[in-house]
Amino acid sequence: MWHGLWGVTAGGQLRQNVYRPGSGPMLAAAAAWDALAANLHSAAAAHGAVVAG
Repeated sequence: MWHGLWGVTAGGQLRQNVYRPGSGPMLAAAAAWDALAANLHSAAAAHGAVVAG
């Protein structure tokens, strides 16, 4: 099999580009969104309590 000019197959380079970061960044983003949602829920509940008297 020909490995191109740099010794890497086209499929191997594609896999490196697509799967390089792993799931870590996506999991970190999901955790950040979950934290934001929890903060917004807390703020909405506090606002509701103030408005209700």
